[in-house]
Amino acid sequence: MKSKIIFILSLVFVLLIFIKGYLFTTKYQTDDVKKEYTIFIQSLKAKSDTKVTYNVKLLNTNDKFILNIYDNSYDNLQTDLTQYANYKYGDVIKVKGKISIPKKLNNPGEFNYKLYLYSNNIHGLINTYEIPRKISYSKNIIDNIYSKVYMFKDYVQNIIKSSMNETNVNVA
Repeated sequence: MKSKIIFILSLVFVLLIFIKGYLFTTKYQTDDVKKEYTIFIQSLKAKSDTKVTYNVKLLNTNDKFILNIYDNSYDNLQTDLTQYANYKYGDVIKVKGKISIPKKLNNPGEFNYKLYLYSNNIHGLINTYEIPRKISYSKNIIDNIYSKVYMFKDYVQNIIKSSMNETNVNVA
């Protein structure tokens, strides 16, 4: 009797894992249509001359994504992306872009970016060439605390970077 219960519970557990995996992979599909998304900024991931990258979550679903804001240099006007690297934890923006889901790779031993994102509970990428709009949003107490912690973290990182020479800055 006890072994039947354990077998049934393990079967239900395995089925739940398969269902979660199926729902995770089919919830979002790569779409060629630009849509407007309301996004909650979690952290700045990277910035360069041509792209700013954030870890974000969709406000209405709390699903995590990576937001890439690209320079729209196709119009021969260089966009100053440094202004878009100043969003902080808790900022809410509206952005028009496309969701892309990395494809599964077929070569053995090759880095699987889709699996990497999945293991970090990230659903995909949102890519945009358009200017995001910051909107007002009332934060709860926990978001305010996280915001202060991330501001302090950025402050300490800036102090460390300013005290190092240019060759050692990328180590920090």
